[in-house]
Amino acid sequence: MQPSTEHAQNSVDATSRDGEGVGTELTDKGTIRQKRWAPRGRTGCLTCRARRVKCDEGKPACRRCLSRGLYCRGYESVTPATIPIALQAPPQNEDDQDDIHARIMIQKFMIYGVNGHEPEPPDWELMEAARYYLHHIARHRQEQLMTQETVLPPCHGRNRAIFLLDVSSHRIAIAYKSGGRQIKANEKSSIGGACASHSRQMVFILSIINAGIRGDLAVCDNARALRGIFTILLFDLMVDARVWHAHILGYLALVQHMGGVRAVMSQNDKYIDLTQRSVLTIALVINTTSPASNQLRGFEAYTDNDVIKLVNAFPRPGFPFPPLLIIALKNLTQLRVRVAEASCTKQDVDITVRSLFRNVNACSAEVWAKTMDFEIQKVAATFAGIFQAAVLLYGILSLPRSAIASWAIASGHPVEKNMTIYECVRVSHRRKLLKLLYAYKDTFRSLLALNWPLAVAGASLGGDGNTEDRDFISESLLDIWKNPLSQCGPILCLEKLRAFWASGKTAWDDCFYEPTPSLA
Repeated sequence: MQPSTEHAQNSVDATSRDGEGVGTELTDKGTIRQKRWAPRGRTGCLTCRARRVKCDEGKPACRRCLSRGLYCRGYESVTPATIPIALQAPPQNEDDQDDIHARIMIQKFMIYGVNGHEPEPPDWELMEAARYYLHHIARHRQEQLMTQETVLPPCHGRNRAIFLLDVSSHRIAIAYKSGGRQIKANEKSSIGGACASHSRQMVFILSIINAGIRGDLAVCDNARALRGIFTILLFDLMVDARVWHAHILGYLALVQHMGGVRAVMSQNDKYIDLTQRSVLTIALVINTTSPASNQLRGFEAYTDNDVIKLVNAFPRPGFPFPPLLIIALKNLTQLRVRVAEASCTKQDVDITVRSLFRNVNACSAEVWAKTMDFEIQKVAATFAGIFQAAVLLYGILSLPRSAIASWAIASGHPVEKNMTIYECVRVSHRRKLLKLLYAYKDTFRSLLALNWPLAVAGASLGGDGNTEDRDFISESLLDIWKNPLSQCGPILCLEKLRAFWASGKTAWDDCFYEPTPSLA
């Protein structure tokens, strides 16, 4: 049954007079005016703080809530057992009797609401999170050139904690980026609620993961446990750069507990495969910006065919990396490790470098882009071309110079006057990548996928790089980091690059001397 016109008008008038709708209200012209988002107060009652209105802080229940017939949740969690015994003591005189009776009624109202029911909407935290997501996160995801997410993600049932963690992570990240550094919860009271929510959801998801590890299938299976680890990894890469390494090690330990990579791959479980694809991509890129002697070991168990299977099954537009380039990246890094461990001869290195570089050059960005949605094919081809140049330059910078020179001579690479063949190769490929990146100057805030190519270009500027190019890389990485969706990768890479440039060194491992997340 539709409400009567009179009833609807009364509701509108009441909202207009109060001016405190949960998100929208009607203007005099009948249009909907959106209420601006405001930080939650920290001193009022829980209900006024949730409604984002000024509280008179009356105790034990504020008058603002009482006058509007709202359930005042007080200033801390209240249960029937917390009603003070003193309030239930017999009054000493008639004047005290009415006062004590009123106070008991207020306490019961705080616990049970009006007529035993809460007038406040259920699951208020989830409602606030959904509103924040639509106002402050969704629009940034739509701005991403390679992203097509335009609706609210699943946020009920099993996805509830993940969604709330997503929102709290972004609120914390935006707060510390506004100050140019990471902050603690007690440094800025406006994000205290976000930090508290973040901790609650983290604890909840960790409890689910632990249940899966224990084998409590009634609570969690292995697939959900793996996904849970990926979830906390993803959001900690946004708000806490100190713990990501432990999360990946935990993920690898659970994979071993499940029988190892081969056993996990043989399950052909789409849910598990999606998680594997995501964590594998992150780990492979992190290994490029880690010393050869300090790699995330365990991911080398994935074969080239495994990578192709996972990437083709779950293409990720936000990370425009054709499968052949991902395979080349994995194999280039593994060759770095073998060279550092002296487990291969110089001849083997030379032959492998030629083969890998041939595969990189043979990758067609245009052919791969046609596998993407039609609307982003052109952009995908351009981005894939940038990654192709970056992968090749990564190999040139991180592998033995003698092997690079051997490949250059065999491929007929031109030699410039007063330069060694290696320097000619390094400088020419650096110019190519920088030229591709300069085309996006001043637009990197919405191009998070290009963080890794920028880091590679930055490492190529060690020793003989000029100030203009270094400033361009610095500004671009900062711009990416300022995007509310960005993880900690850009700022960590920039810190490493600045120290590297100042040192005058040129070796790849001198720049990335410790494992560094390099995705945004």
